[in-house]
Amino acid sequence: MNIKTYVFESIWIWFLLLAMALGVVTLSYTSDIQIKNAYQNLFLERQDEVIDEIEHTIVTYMEVLRAGRGLYDASTYVSHDEWSAFVKSLRLEKNFPGIRTLGYAKLISKQDRGDFEVDIRERGFSEFRVYPITEDPVGVVATYVEPYDALNRELHGFDMWSDEDHRAVLEKALLANTASISKRLVLQENGHTELDLAGFLVFMPVYQKEAQAPYALEDVDGFIYGVFQLSKVLNRINGSERYNFRVEIFDGKSVNEVHKMYDSHAVDGAQSNMHLSNVQTLQINNKIWTMRFTSLPEFAPNIDLYYPVKILLAGTLLCLLALVTLWSLRGSKKIAEIIAQERTADLAQSEEKFRSAMEHSPVGMALLSPDGSWLKVNKALCSMLGYEEIEFLSTDFQTLTHPDDLDADLDLVTQVLEGRIDDYKLEKRYIRKDGKTIWGLLSVSLLRDVDGNPKHFISQIQDISDIKKAQQTLEELNTELEEFSYRTSHDLRS
Repeated sequence: MNIKTYVFESIWIWFLLLAMALGVVTLSYTSDIQIKNAYQNLFLERQDEVIDEIEHTIVTYMEVLRAGRGLYDASTYVSHDEWSAFVKSLRLEKNFPGIRTLGYAKLISKQDRGDFEVDIRERGFSEFRVYPITEDPVGVVATYVEPYDALNRELHGFDMWSDEDHRAVLEKALLANTASISKRLVLQENGHTELDLAGFLVFMPVYQKEAQAPYALEDVDGFIYGVFQLSKVLNRINGSERYNFRVEIFDGKSVNEVHKMYDSHAVDGAQSNMHLSNVQTLQINNKIWTMRFTSLPEFAPNIDLYYPVKILLAGTLLCLLALVTLWSLRGSKKIAEIIAQERTADLAQSEEKFRSAMEHSPVGMALLSPDGSWLKVNKALCSMLGYEEIEFLSTDFQTLTHPDDLDADLDLVTQVLEGRIDDYKLEKRYIRKDGKTIWGLLSVSLLRDVDGNPKHFISQIQDISDIKKAQQTLEELNTELEEFSYRTSHDLRS
Protein backbone atom coordinates (compact mmCIF):
# COMPACT_ATOMS: atom_id res chain seq x y z
CA MET A 1 0.00 0.00 0.00
CA ASN A 2 1.46 3.39 -1.00
CA ILE A 3 1.25 6.64 0.89
CA LYS A 4 -1.54 8.04 -1.33
CA THR A 5 -3.75 5.08 -0.57
CA TYR A 6 -2.91 5.41 3.11
CA VAL A 7 -3.94 9.08 3.17
CA PHE A 8 -7.11 8.39 1.19
CA GLU A 9 -8.24 5.60 3.48
CA SER A 10 -7.59 7.79 6.54
CA ILE A 11 -10.28 10.25 5.50
CA TRP A 12 -12.82 8.45 7.70
CA ILE A 13 -11.07 9.93 10.73
CA TRP A 14 -11.92 13.42 9.53
CA PHE A 15 -15.52 12.49 8.91
CA LEU A 16 -15.77 11.08 12.44
CA LEU A 17 -14.23 14.20 13.95
CA LEU A 18 -16.52 16.39 11.87
CA ALA A 19 -19.52 14.47 13.16
CA MET A 20 -18.28 14.88 16.74
CA ALA A 21 -17.71 18.60 16.25
CA LEU A 22 -21.18 19.07 14.76
CA GLY A 23 -22.66 17.16 17.68
CA VAL A 24 -20.87 19.36 20.21
CA VAL A 25 -21.91 22.58 18.45
CA THR A 26 -25.50 21.37 18.15
CA LEU A 27 -25.65 20.42 21.81
CA SER A 28 -24.15 23.77 22.85
CA TYR A 29 -26.54 25.71 20.62
CA THR A 30 -29.57 23.74 21.80
CA SER A 31 -28.56 24.25 25.42
CA ASP A 32 -28.15 27.96 24.82
CA ILE A 33 -31.64 28.22 23.30
CA GLN A 34 -33.23 26.19 26.10
CA ILE A 35 -31.51 28.17 28.85
CA LYS A 36 -32.46 31.51 27.30
CA ASN A 37 -36.06 30.32 26.91
CA ALA A 38 -36.14 29.18 30.53
CA TYR A 39 -34.67 32.52 31.60
CA GLN A 40 -37.20 34.45 29.51
CA ASN A 41 -40.16 32.38 30.72
CA LEU A 42 -39.14 32.78 34.36
CA PHE A 43 -38.73 36.52 33.83
CA LEU A 44 -42.19 36.86 32.26
CA GLU A 45 -43.77 34.67 34.92
CA ARG A 46 -42.38 36.78 37.77
CA GLN A 47 -43.22 39.97 35.88
CA ASP A 48 -46.88 38.89 35.72
CA GLU A 49 -46.81 38.22 39.46
CA VAL A 50 -45.61 41.76 40.14
CA ILE A 51 -48.22 43.26 37.79
CA ASP A 52 -50.95 41.32 39.60
CA GLU A 53 -49.66 42.53 42.99
CA ILE A 54 -49.48 46.15 41.84
CA GLU A 55 -52.97 46.04 40.35
CA HIS A 56 -54.36 44.36 43.46
CA THR A 57 -52.68 46.91 45.72
CA ILE A 58 -53.97 49.96 43.80
CA VAL A 59 -57.49 48.52 43.62
CA THR A 60 -57.39 47.74 47.35
CA TYR A 61 -56.27 51.28 48.11
CA MET A 62 -59.12 52.70 46.04
CA GLU A 63 -61.56 50.69 48.13
CA VAL A 64 -60.80 53.21 50.89
CA LEU A 65 -62.57 55.82 48.77
CA ARG A 66 -65.48 53.45 48.29
CA ALA A 67 -65.69 53.13 52.07
CA GLY A 68 -65.83 56.93 52.31
CA ARG A 69 -68.68 57.02 49.83
CA GLY A 70 -70.43 54.37 51.90
CA LEU A 71 -70.23 56.71 54.87
CA TYR A 72 -71.96 59.46 52.85
CA ASP A 73 -74.54 57.10 51.40
CA ALA A 74 -75.47 55.94 54.90
CA SER A 75 -75.78 59.46 56.32
CA THR A 76 -77.92 62.49 55.63
CA TYR A 77 -75.00 64.72 56.51
CA VAL A 78 -71.33 64.06 57.35
CA SER A 79 -69.70 66.69 59.53
CA HIS A 80 -66.02 67.56 59.55
CA ASP A 81 -65.56 65.82 62.90
CA GLU A 82 -67.23 62.68 61.58
CA TRP A 83 -65.04 62.67 58.49
CA SER A 84 -61.93 63.25 60.58
CA ALA A 85 -62.86 60.36 62.90
CA PHE A 86 -63.51 58.12 59.90
CA VAL A 87 -60.07 58.82 58.38
CA LYS A 88 -58.31 58.34 61.74
CA SER A 89 -60.02 54.97 62.13
CA LEU A 90 -58.44 53.84 58.86
CA ARG A 91 -54.92 54.44 60.30
CA LEU A 92 -53.60 55.38 56.86
CA GLU A 93 -49.94 55.63 57.86
CA LYS A 94 -49.90 52.01 59.02
CA ASN A 95 -52.52 50.25 56.91
CA PHE A 96 -52.36 52.30 53.70
CA PRO A 97 -48.95 53.98 53.46
CA GLY A 98 -48.84 56.19 50.41
CA ILE A 99 -52.29 57.78 50.80
CA ARG A 100 -51.21 61.34 51.52
CA THR A 101 -54.69 62.81 51.64
CA LEU A 102 -58.23 61.51 51.99
CA GLY A 103 -60.97 64.11 51.72
CA TYR A 104 -64.29 65.23 50.39
CA ALA A 105 -64.79 67.85 47.67
CA LYS A 106 -68.24 69.52 47.57
CA LEU A 107 -69.90 70.44 44.29
CA ILE A 108 -71.11 74.06 44.57
CA SER A 109 -72.54 76.55 42.10
CA LYS A 110 -71.01 79.90 41.34
CA GLN A 111 -73.91 81.66 43.08
CA ASP A 112 -73.45 79.62 46.30
CA ARG A 113 -69.68 80.21 46.54
CA GLY A 114 -69.91 83.10 49.02
CA ASP A 115 -72.38 81.41 51.37
CA PHE A 116 -70.28 78.24 51.21
CA GLU A 117 -67.14 80.10 52.34
CA VAL A 118 -69.03 81.71 55.22
CA ASP A 119 -70.41 78.35 56.33
CA ILE A 120 -66.98 76.69 56.43
CA ARG A 121 -65.46 79.63 58.31
CA GLU A 122 -68.18 79.43 60.95
CA ARG A 123 -67.22 75.77 61.52
CA GLY A 124 -63.80 76.76 62.78
CA PHE A 125 -61.76 77.37 59.60
CA SER A 126 -61.56 81.15 59.78
CA GLU A 127 -59.11 81.51 56.89
CA PHE A 128 -60.99 79.24 54.50
CA ARG A 129 -61.50 80.51 50.95
CA VAL A 130 -62.31 79.00 47.58
CA TYR A 131 -59.50 79.32 45.05
CA PRO A 132 -58.84 79.99 42.28
CA ILE A 133 -61.77 82.26 41.45
CA THR A 134 -63.15 81.28 38.03
CA GLU A 135 -66.19 82.10 35.95
CA ASP A 136 -67.21 78.44 35.76
CA PRO A 137 -70.86 77.89 36.75
CA VAL A 138 -69.83 75.17 39.24
CA GLY A 139 -66.82 74.19 41.28
CA VAL A 140 -65.62 71.07 43.10
CA VAL A 141 -64.06 72.47 46.27
CA ALA A 142 -61.87 70.52 48.70
CA THR A 143 -64.07 70.78 51.77
CA TYR A 144 -62.62 68.12 54.06
CA VAL A 145 -58.87 67.47 54.02
CA GLU A 146 -57.44 64.76 56.25
CA PRO A 147 -55.01 64.54 57.84
CA TYR A 148 -55.19 68.30 58.24
CA ASP A 149 -51.45 68.92 58.50
CA ALA A 150 -48.97 71.38 57.01
CA LEU A 151 -48.67 69.38 53.78
CA ASN A 152 -52.41 69.19 53.20
CA ARG A 153 -53.56 72.56 54.57
CA GLU A 154 -52.91 74.38 51.29
CA LEU A 155 -55.28 72.00 49.52
CA HIS A 156 -58.21 73.16 51.67
CA GLY A 157 -60.56 75.23 49.50
CA PHE A 158 -58.95 74.33 46.17
CA ASP A 159 -61.43 74.22 43.28
CA MET A 160 -60.51 70.99 41.48
CA TRP A 161 -62.95 71.80 38.67
CA SER A 162 -60.76 74.74 37.75
CA ASP A 163 -57.94 72.44 36.62
CA GLU A 164 -58.58 71.15 33.10
CA ASP A 165 -56.94 67.75 33.72
CA HIS A 166 -58.76 67.26 37.03
CA ARG A 167 -62.05 68.25 35.40
CA ALA A 168 -61.67 65.54 32.75
CA VAL A 169 -61.10 62.91 35.45
CA LEU A 170 -64.04 64.19 37.51
CA GLU A 171 -66.36 63.93 34.51
CA LYS A 172 -65.23 60.35 33.80
CA ALA A 173 -65.81 59.39 37.43
CA LEU A 174 -69.35 60.83 37.65
CA LEU A 175 -70.45 59.34 34.31
CA ALA A 176 -69.00 55.86 35.00
CA ASN A 177 -69.90 55.83 38.72
CA THR A 178 -66.48 54.50 39.61
CA ALA A 179 -63.09 55.62 40.90
CA SER A 180 -61.13 57.57 38.31
CA ILE A 181 -57.36 58.22 38.33
CA SER A 182 -55.70 61.50 37.32
CA LYS A 183 -52.52 62.12 35.37
CA ARG A 184 -49.12 62.06 37.05
CA LEU A 185 -48.61 64.87 39.53
CA VAL A 186 -45.71 65.78 41.80
CA LEU A 187 -46.53 66.24 45.48
CA GLN A 188 -44.96 69.02 47.52
CA GLU A 189 -42.48 68.07 50.26
CA ASN A 190 -38.96 69.23 51.02
CA GLY A 191 -36.00 66.84 51.03
CA HIS A 192 -37.31 64.42 48.43
CA THR A 193 -36.72 63.91 44.72
CA GLU A 194 -39.38 64.64 42.14
CA LEU A 195 -39.65 60.92 41.28
CA ASP A 196 -40.07 59.94 44.91
CA LEU A 197 -42.96 62.43 45.23
CA ALA A 198 -44.68 61.41 42.00
CA GLY A 199 -48.29 60.45 42.53
CA PHE A 200 -51.87 60.85 41.35
CA LEU A 201 -55.38 61.79 42.44
CA VAL A 202 -58.32 59.39 42.63
CA PHE A 203 -61.92 60.66 42.55
CA MET A 204 -65.04 58.72 43.60
CA PRO A 205 -68.44 60.41 42.96
CA VAL A 206 -71.08 60.80 45.68
CA TYR A 207 -74.55 61.31 44.19
CA GLN A 208 -77.67 62.97 45.50
CA LYS A 209 -79.94 60.57 47.36
CA GLU A 210 -82.62 60.71 44.70
CA ALA A 211 -80.23 60.48 41.72
CA GLN A 212 -80.52 57.59 39.25
CA ALA A 213 -78.39 56.38 36.36
CA PRO A 214 -77.46 57.60 33.85
CA TYR A 215 -75.85 60.30 35.98
CA ALA A 216 -75.22 63.95 35.10
CA LEU A 217 -73.37 66.76 36.85
CA GLU A 218 -76.50 68.01 38.62
CA ASP A 219 -76.88 64.53 40.23
CA VAL A 220 -73.56 64.86 42.07
CA ASP A 221 -73.26 66.03 45.66
CA GLY A 222 -69.46 65.87 45.66
CA PHE A 223 -66.44 63.60 45.31
CA ILE A 224 -64.43 61.49 47.71
CA TYR A 225 -60.81 62.09 46.68
CA GLY A 226 -57.44 60.65 47.62
CA VAL A 227 -53.90 61.83 46.99
CA PHE A 228 -51.56 58.87 46.41
CA GLN A 229 -47.75 58.89 46.64
CA LEU A 230 -46.87 55.96 44.38
CA SER A 231 -43.39 55.24 45.76
CA LYS A 232 -44.78 54.51 49.24
CA VAL A 233 -47.68 52.50 47.85
CA LEU A 234 -45.43 50.19 45.81
CA ASN A 235 -42.63 49.91 48.36
CA ARG A 236 -45.14 47.91 50.34
CA ILE A 237 -45.00 45.26 47.59
CA ASN A 238 -41.18 45.25 47.56
CA GLY A 239 -41.24 43.18 44.37
CA SER A 240 -37.84 44.33 43.16
CA GLU A 241 -36.12 42.60 46.07
CA ARG A 242 -38.16 39.43 45.91
CA TYR A 243 -38.02 39.02 42.15
CA ASN A 244 -34.63 40.63 41.47
CA PHE A 245 -35.57 42.93 38.67
CA ARG A 246 -36.06 46.64 38.17
CA VAL A 247 -39.61 47.99 37.95
CA GLU A 248 -40.40 51.33 36.29
CA ILE A 249 -43.86 52.86 35.82
CA PHE A 250 -44.72 55.61 33.33
CA ASP A 251 -47.94 57.58 33.03
CA GLY A 252 -49.57 56.90 29.67
CA LYS A 253 -49.25 54.36 26.89
CA SER A 254 -45.50 54.66 26.23
CA VAL A 255 -42.13 54.77 27.97
CA ASN A 256 -41.32 58.46 28.51
CA GLU A 257 -38.81 59.54 31.16
CA VAL A 258 -40.68 62.82 31.62
CA HIS A 259 -43.77 60.88 32.69
CA LYS A 260 -41.98 58.43 34.99
CA MET A 261 -43.91 57.81 38.19
CA TYR A 262 -41.92 55.07 39.88
CA ASP A 263 -38.49 53.41 39.72
CA SER A 264 -37.62 50.63 42.14
CA HIS A 265 -33.88 51.26 41.59
CA ALA A 266 -33.80 54.99 40.92
CA VAL A 267 -30.91 55.46 43.36
CA ASP A 268 -28.48 52.70 42.35
CA GLY A 269 -29.47 52.64 38.66
CA ALA A 270 -28.94 48.86 38.52
CA GLN A 271 -28.48 47.37 35.06
CA SER A 272 -29.43 44.00 33.62
CA ASN A 273 -27.01 41.11 33.32
CA MET A 274 -28.49 40.04 29.97
CA HIS A 275 -30.32 43.27 29.12
CA LEU A 276 -33.50 41.24 29.42
CA SER A 277 -36.31 43.78 29.43
CA ASN A 278 -40.01 43.87 28.73
CA VAL A 279 -42.66 46.57 28.51
CA GLN A 280 -46.23 45.91 29.63
CA THR A 281 -49.31 48.11 30.00
CA LEU A 282 -51.58 48.12 33.05
CA GLN A 283 -55.11 49.52 32.97
CA ILE A 284 -56.93 50.32 36.19
CA ASN A 285 -60.44 51.67 35.61
CA ASN A 286 -59.94 54.61 33.23
CA LYS A 287 -56.15 54.89 33.62
CA ILE A 288 -53.38 53.27 31.54
CA TRP A 289 -49.83 52.98 32.87
CA THR A 290 -46.80 51.59 31.05
CA MET A 291 -44.50 49.32 33.05
CA ARG A 292 -40.93 48.41 32.15
CA PHE A 293 -39.23 45.40 33.77
CA THR A 294 -35.48 44.78 33.60
CA SER A 295 -33.67 41.76 35.06
CA LEU A 296 -30.89 42.43 37.57
CA PRO A 297 -27.56 40.52 37.85
CA GLU A 298 -28.88 38.42 40.76
CA PHE A 299 -31.98 37.35 38.83
CA ALA A 300 -32.34 33.53 38.51
CA PRO A 301 -29.02 32.57 40.18
CA ASN A 302 -29.74 28.86 39.64
CA ILE A 303 -29.67 29.23 35.85
CA ASP A 304 -26.10 28.86 34.56
CA LEU A 305 -26.00 31.21 31.57
CA TYR A 306 -22.49 30.02 30.67
CA TYR A 307 -23.41 26.35 30.56
CA PRO A 308 -23.49 26.22 26.69
CA VAL A 309 -19.98 27.74 26.62
CA LYS A 310 -18.77 25.08 29.03
CA ILE A 311 -20.24 22.37 26.79
CA LEU A 312 -18.52 23.89 23.76
CA LEU A 313 -15.13 24.04 25.48
CA ALA A 314 -15.40 20.50 26.87
CA GLY A 315 -16.50 19.16 23.48
CA THR A 316 -13.61 20.93 21.71
CA LEU A 317 -11.09 19.37 24.08
CA LEU A 318 -12.69 15.96 23.58
CA CYS A 319 -12.51 16.33 19.79
CA LEU A 320 -8.82 17.24 19.95
CA LEU A 321 -8.11 14.25 22.17
CA ALA A 322 -10.04 11.98 19.80
CA LEU A 323 -8.06 13.38 16.85
CA VAL A 324 -4.72 12.62 18.47
CA THR A 325 -5.80 9.13 19.57
CA LEU A 326 -7.46 8.10 16.30
CA TRP A 327 -4.66 9.43 14.14
CA SER A 328 -2.06 7.65 16.24
CA LEU A 329 -4.02 4.41 16.09
CA ARG A 330 -4.67 4.67 12.37
CA GLY A 331 -1.07 5.56 11.63
CA SER A 332 0.34 2.66 13.62
CA LYS A 333 -1.90 0.06 11.98
CA LYS A 334 -1.42 1.36 8.46
CA ILE A 335 2.33 1.58 8.80
CA ALA A 336 2.37 -2.00 10.05
CA GLU A 337 0.30 -3.11 7.05
CA ILE A 338 2.58 -1.27 4.63
CA ILE A 339 5.66 -2.87 6.12
CA ALA A 340 4.10 -6.33 6.13
CA GLN A 341 3.03 -6.12 2.48
CA GLU A 342 6.39 -4.81 1.37
CA ARG A 343 8.19 -7.59 3.25
CA THR A 344 5.93 -10.21 1.70
CA ALA A 345 6.77 -8.93 -1.77
CA ASP A 346 10.47 -9.10 -0.99
CA LEU A 347 10.09 -12.71 0.14
CA ALA A 348 8.55 -13.61 -3.20
CA GLN A 349 11.56 -12.15 -5.03
CA SER A 350 14.31 -13.52 -2.87
CA GLU A 351 14.08 -15.77 0.12
CA GLU A 352 17.65 -15.03 1.13
CA LYS A 353 17.09 -11.32 0.90
CA PHE A 354 13.98 -11.77 2.99
CA ARG A 355 15.82 -13.83 5.61
CA SER A 356 18.45 -11.09 5.91
CA ALA A 357 15.84 -8.40 6.18
CA MET A 358 13.85 -10.52 8.60
CA GLU A 359 16.80 -11.03 10.89
CA HIS A 360 17.42 -7.31 11.25
CA SER A 361 13.80 -6.18 11.22
CA PRO A 362 12.63 -4.26 14.31
CA VAL A 363 9.23 -5.91 13.87
CA GLY A 364 8.65 -9.47 15.05
CA MET A 365 8.71 -11.87 12.09
CA ALA A 366 8.61 -15.63 11.70
CA LEU A 367 8.29 -18.54 9.27
CA LEU A 368 5.92 -21.34 10.30
CA SER A 369 5.21 -24.74 8.89
CA PRO A 370 1.63 -25.53 7.82
CA ASP A 371 1.15 -27.45 11.11
CA GLY A 372 2.01 -24.34 13.18
CA SER A 373 5.56 -25.11 14.33
CA TRP A 374 8.18 -22.36 14.14
CA LEU A 375 10.73 -22.68 11.35
CA LYS A 376 12.47 -19.32 11.77
CA VAL A 377 12.01 -16.37 14.14
CA ASN A 378 13.87 -13.08 14.28
CA LYS A 379 15.36 -11.32 17.28
CA ALA A 380 12.55 -8.81 17.54
CA LEU A 381 9.96 -11.55 18.01
CA CYS A 382 12.14 -13.38 20.55
CA SER A 383 12.57 -10.17 22.48
CA MET A 384 8.84 -9.40 22.27
CA LEU A 385 7.85 -12.73 23.83
CA GLY A 386 10.91 -13.15 26.07
CA TYR A 387 12.32 -16.36 24.59
CA GLU A 388 15.72 -17.39 23.31
CA GLU A 389 15.60 -18.53 19.68
CA ILE A 390 16.20 -22.20 20.58
CA GLU A 391 13.40 -22.14 23.14
CA PHE A 392 11.14 -20.40 20.69
CA LEU A 393 11.63 -23.01 17.97
CA SER A 394 10.69 -25.81 20.36
CA THR A 395 7.15 -24.40 20.67
CA ASP A 396 4.34 -23.72 18.23
CA PHE A 397 2.03 -20.77 17.74
CA GLN A 398 -0.84 -22.58 19.44
CA THR A 399 1.17 -22.70 22.69
CA LEU A 400 1.98 -19.00 22.66
CA THR A 401 -1.54 -17.86 21.68
CA HIS A 402 -4.00 -16.86 24.37
CA PRO A 403 -6.64 -19.64 24.62
CA ASP A 404 -9.51 -17.20 23.99
CA ASP A 405 -7.99 -16.10 20.65
CA LEU A 406 -6.81 -19.50 19.40
CA ASP A 407 -10.00 -20.64 17.63
CA ALA A 408 -10.21 -17.48 15.55
CA ASP A 409 -6.56 -17.84 14.49
CA LEU A 410 -6.95 -21.52 13.60
CA ASP A 411 -10.04 -20.80 11.55
CA LEU A 412 -8.16 -18.21 9.50
CA VAL A 413 -5.21 -20.59 9.06
CA THR A 414 -7.62 -23.20 7.69
CA GLN A 415 -9.09 -20.74 5.22
CA VAL A 416 -5.62 -19.84 3.92
CA LEU A 417 -4.58 -23.47 3.57
CA GLU A 418 -7.81 -24.25 1.69
CA GLY A 419 -7.22 -21.28 -0.63
CA ARG A 420 -10.38 -19.40 0.39
CA ILE A 421 -8.28 -16.37 1.37
CA ASP A 422 -4.73 -15.41 0.45
CA ASP A 423 -3.76 -13.81 3.74
CA TYR A 424 -5.22 -12.40 6.89
CA LYS A 425 -4.65 -9.96 9.68
CA LEU A 426 -5.68 -10.51 13.26
CA GLU A 427 -5.35 -8.73 16.55
CA LYS A 428 -4.67 -11.41 19.15
CA ARG A 429 -3.09 -11.94 22.51
CA TYR A 430 0.22 -13.72 23.09
CA ILE A 431 1.55 -15.26 26.26
CA ARG A 432 5.13 -14.29 27.04
CA LYS A 433 7.60 -16.59 28.70
CA ASP A 434 7.15 -14.71 31.97
CA GLY A 435 3.39 -15.39 31.80
CA LYS A 436 2.34 -11.87 30.92
CA THR A 437 -0.14 -11.26 28.10
CA ILE A 438 0.47 -8.76 25.31
CA TRP A 439 -1.53 -7.69 22.28
CA GLY A 440 -0.10 -8.25 18.85
CA LEU A 441 -1.14 -7.34 15.32
CA LEU A 442 -0.60 -10.54 13.32
CA SER A 443 -0.22 -10.37 9.52
CA VAL A 444 -0.04 -13.80 7.81
CA SER A 445 0.48 -14.91 4.22
CA LEU A 446 1.20 -18.38 2.75
CA LEU A 447 4.07 -19.16 0.41
CA ARG A 448 3.36 -22.02 -1.96
CA ASP A 449 5.72 -24.05 -4.15
CA VAL A 450 5.56 -24.23 -7.91
CA ASP A 451 2.90 -26.95 -7.67
CA GLY A 452 0.70 -24.79 -5.44
CA ASN A 453 1.29 -26.84 -2.32
CA PRO A 454 1.69 -24.97 0.99
CA LYS A 455 5.34 -24.33 1.77
CA HIS A 456 5.38 -22.16 4.86
CA PHE A 457 3.58 -19.28 6.47
CA ILE A 458 5.15 -15.82 6.65
CA SER A 459 4.04 -14.09 9.81
CA GLN A 460 4.64 -10.60 11.07
CA ILE A 461 3.78 -9.69 14.66
CA GLN A 462 3.73 -6.12 16.00
CA ASP A 463 3.25 -5.28 19.66
CA ILE A 464 0.09 -3.12 19.83
CA SER A 465 -0.47 -3.25 23.58
CA ASP A 466 -0.12 0.53 23.81
CA ILE A 467 -2.58 0.99 20.96
CA LYS A 468 -5.13 -1.25 22.66
CA LYS A 469 -4.77 0.79 25.81
CA ALA A 470 -5.38 3.93 23.76
CA GLN A 471 -8.48 2.30 22.23
CA GLN A 472 -9.77 1.45 25.69
CA THR A 473 -9.17 5.03 26.80
CA LEU A 474 -11.05 6.31 23.77
CA GLU A 475 -13.98 3.99 24.46
CA GLU A 476 -14.10 5.22 28.05
CA LEU A 477 -14.07 8.82 26.82
CA ASN A 478 -16.91 8.08 24.39
CA THR A 479 -18.88 6.45 27.20
CA GLU A 480 -18.31 9.50 29.40
CA LEU A 481 -19.42 11.79 26.57
CA GLU A 482 -22.62 9.80 26.08
CA GLU A 483 -23.30 9.89 29.83
CA PHE A 484 -22.51 13.62 29.86
CA SER A 485 -24.90 14.29 26.96
CA TYR A 486 -27.61 12.18 28.58
CA ARG A 487 -27.31 13.98 31.92
CA THR A 488 -27.33 17.35 30.16
CA SER A 489 -30.46 16.53 28.15
CA HIS A 490 -32.13 15.09 31.25
CA ASP A 491 -31.30 18.19 33.34
CA LEU A 492 -32.60 20.55 30.65
CA ARG A 493 -35.81 18.61 30.28
CA SER A 494 -36.24 18.73 34.07
